[in-house]
Amino acid sequence: MKPLLIIACLCAASFLVLLFVPRTALQNTALRLVERLVALSAPVDEILPEMLQQRMESGRENILIFDTRAAEEFHQSHLQGALHCPPDITPEEFTRRFGSTLRGKEAVWYCSVGKRSSDALLRLQNVCAQAGIQHSYNLRGGIFRWHNEGRPIVDESGSASSVHPFSATWGLLVR
Repeated sequence: MKPLLIIACLCAASFLVLLFVPRTALQNTALRLVERLVALSAPVDEILPEMLQQRMESGRENILIFDTRAAEEFHQSHLQGALHCPPDITPEEFTRRFGSTLRGKEAVWYCSVGKRSSDALLRLQNVCAQAGIQHSYNLRGGIFRWHNEGRPIVDESGSASSVHPFSATWGLLVR
């Protein structure tokens, strides 16, 4: 009987939180938790959105940005200058597509929240190092955090206003 009472209390508390806590606060808290889980599951160096934006705005030409989401997600919106790099790309295909552009550059990888991009980075980091990449980073919080913080996104036509939600559940993390 006690476990049932505990579950009922947790459900009631969750319902009250949903009623009285602003949605943006819940989104931010949930996204931060996902970021922590991603960082624990894939130990790669990260860059914060504000740091990447500063580097992009300073006109540094030694940064390559790889979007590791599906093509449909990329076409809806992406970071300015991002190159689409399918999440399941092989090291051989990556080298064929991007190998000539890597020497002397820093690479930033992102997806919706950081999981697919950190997995791609782990899988491709040896190829990147051999091709001359100076350093690779995963964008903390992915395009969801980037967009939620009001940073610019684009599509083929120019400025974009929405990010592909990946799924109905993951879409709860993006404004």
